[in-house]
Amino acid sequence: MNVWKFPYITSEQDFLDFNEHFLLKTPEGKKAMLLYRLICPATFFIFTVFHFMTNKDITVLILLLIMFSIVSVIMWFNCHRLILAIFRHQLKKKQSIERSLFSSNGTLIFDFENRIIIDSSEKEELRVRFEGIEVFYEAERAYYLYFGKAKAFILPYSAFR
Repeated sequence: MNVWKFPYITSEQDFLDFNEHFLLKTPEGKKAMLLYRLICPATFFIFTVFHFMTNKDITVLILLLIMFSIVSVIMWFNCHRLILAIFRHQLKKKQSIERSLFSSNGTLIFDFENRIIIDSSEKEELRVRFEGIEVFYEAERAYYLYFGKAKAFILPYSAFR
């Protein structure tokens, strides 16, 4: 029987790292980031056009355009930080409800004979066929084996020690 077993411990930081990796490195994450980045300027543009249609004061319009442009540029370059801060806040909120929600001990098992990956943790067991792995990424502190658009096995480097 040809099986590799990697016992692991995932932490809150592992989940934060995974979400950051997803947003910045995967095609789906990049599309979501682009959408978030475009929402702010689009909203400001609509607001400015509406304001111009109801109030013809050009001075106020110029001030609005300057202010909205500055805010849009700041949002464009800091969007991923904002999204991760919101995620971090939601993570802490959920973790205060259930203490062990984002920290788990488990074993990632590669069964080469049956061509399946088994993630066996204290909470559940998940099985994915080798063919179900869509993308493999090597990140700063872990490997990510994606088996869906935003679903992946997280295998921290500490599992190899």
